[in-house]
Amino acid sequence: MRLRRPPAEPRIERAAKWLHEAHLRRELFAPLPEELAPRSVAEAYAVQAEYVGLRAVRLGSMAGYKIALTTPAMRSMVGIADPVAGDLLEKSL
Repeated sequence: MRLRRPPAEPRIERAAKWLHEAHLRRELFAPLPEELAPRSVAEAYAVQAEYVGLRAVRLGSMAGYKIALTTPAMRSMVGIADPVAGDLLEKSL
């Protein structure tokens, strides 16, 4: 079941598909290619929403949320200013 949301910009959809396909192939984590990389936090969350929608087809509806990088030390280590949030899907728990 895919989560319902407005259609995404084509570049956002391509970025989410790139991440999803890499995940399905069990590839090691790698940054998105420059032409697909989010240009803002808002775009990053848009890619995430699209990616979660792709995963929801196999893993079911949203069951909860998660947060990460909640301490200044961890954010400094990865070079970002704010904590990040994500969705948990039913069959991924």
